[in-house]
Amino acid sequence: AGSLVPCLHSGVLAGCALFVVGALRAGGQHLAELRAINIPYLATGARLQADWSISQHFGIRAQADLLVPLTHTRLLVGSDQAWALPVLSVALGFGVVARIW
Repeated sequence: AGSLVPCLHSGVLAGCALFVVGALRAGGQHLAELRAINIPYLATGARLQADWSISQHFGIRAQADLLVPLTHTRLLVGSDQAWALPVLSVALGFGVVARIW
């Protein structure tokens, strides 16, 4: 998967747009017809992040992402829906930031 994340910064806060391209892989076991499939995944959304410097080259980051898939995927077993891609996802993250220049 790959993401494009352009951001606008103001002090320690940043607001970002998210564009994600990837693939979902699904497969079944113990079914009459066994298959594995790869399904394209596209999503867009927004990120709010905050960065705090702990030295000239390192910092700490907290972020919250909200993603809306542009592809709608359902997995069926016969005519029954076994799984569906959620219409909205939320992710929280924390990490270390290294500034190279």
